[in-house]
Amino acid sequence: PNNLEGLSSIASIHLEQKEYDSAIEYFALALRNNPKEFRDYSNYGLALLRKGDLTKAELAFKSAVGVNKNDAMSYANLGVVYMKKDNIDEAITAFEHALAADSELNSIRYDYAKLLALKDKTSQAVEQYLKFIEAYPDSASAYIALSQLYLKKDSLPEAIDTLNKALEINPNDTILKLELARLHQNNAEFDDALKYYNEVLIADKSNPVALYNVAIIKTQMGKYTDATSIYNALLKTDEEFLANNQISISDIQKDLYENQIKHAQSLIEIGEAKKAKSAFNKLLEKNQEDSRIYLGLADSSFALGMNIYAKNYYEQALALDETNLDIVARYAQVLYELKDYETALALLDKITDENPDDAKAYYNKGLINFEQKEYDVAVKNIFEAIEIDPSKADCYYLLGSVFEADNKPQDAIYAFEKFIEFSTDETLKEKIKAKTKNLYDGVVKK
Repeated sequence: PNNLEGLSSIASIHLEQKEYDSAIEYFALALRNNPKEFRDYSNYGLALLRKGDLTKAELAFKSAVGVNKNDAMSYANLGVVYMKKDNIDEAITAFEHALAADSELNSIRYDYAKLLALKDKTSQAVEQYLKFIEAYPDSASAYIALSQLYLKKDSLPEAIDTLNKALEINPNDTILKLELARLHQNNAEFDDALKYYNEVLIADKSNPVALYNVAIIKTQMGKYTDATSIYNALLKTDEEFLANNQISISDIQKDLYENQIKHAQSLIEIGEAKKAKSAFNKLLEKNQEDSRIYLGLADSSFALGMNIYAKNYYEQALALDETNLDIVARYAQVLYELKDYETALALLDKITDENPDDAKAYYNKGLINFEQKEYDVAVKNIFEAIEIDPSKADCYYLLGSVFEADNKPQDAIYAFEKFIEFSTDETLKEKIKAKTKNLYDGVVKK
């Protein structure tokens, strides 16, 4: 066709049918004959954009707004071109021109808000997301993006409220439920997180994201056996399926291992030293390079009164993590029990040199000095501990014992009275009250 209207119409049909090469050809012919038609420039640019020719698309949209400065769609599409080119500032400017030309062009506010957020213009981004949501209330991704901005502003309640509103509109939206669960999980609100993960699992019992995070929460809640069952089930899941959900087999294996370490450590804490030792021995079969395993074997052996074994395991733990002062302190404790006072003191000196605020280390030094009958040195170390933690009842008890052994009853009375003031052990307090009375009676008689 030779008439301009016919060329534009044919080009538009090709564009609508996604025949972009033909659309580009006919729009170019139309514009050659009439370079003042902004709609043809705009549609020509759109065909080029969809074809992936960003440079020519940019020129076409610029030509369109050059002819008609109120062409909102060309500004909007120019913004898209700049987004694809990662020219954020230019994209923001283009979207601003588009909205200035047509404030009802709400479809671009999502991308506009995303760009504003990238430039740390959080309040402006929030405003744009809210306007977008007002126009498109079913957009789950907009609610999620808005909630993330609220989190950035340290406003967790608003973030949760935003997702709850979205869930009211889209009650079966899995992504929203997972996002709500994640927010609660990150805020250590585990019961609320499990509520939403479980809702997802009711609809899809094999949802890997929900299962994986439930396992992580179970570990954090100390429900290690439950976590282990879930991790083992996930390890039997198709690897490609997991990868499509951003979960890797190696991550599951790592978290399962950490769960097993924490489970074994918890057994020591609840007094199940034999079970703990057995659990750590099983872990040792898999990994001989983790100091925590040797530390767990040492702690459980120590709890069982197997001090020689504990000493050897602490040494193996330190060989793998020689700067770990916590291991050093525990090693010193077992050496104290084995009456290797000089080595224990050397280790405690290392701790106080590196951490002068470690009250427990000074206390233990004082305890060893007391056993060695070096009373003056013991008093000095105990007072160091008291200066760091003035309300530590054990320090006053040890101090009183040192003064009593050194035949300084008045000082012993003072220390024991301080113990009575700070201690919560009612039985021991009664015994110390009787001891203090006897010391006082002895002083009065003299």
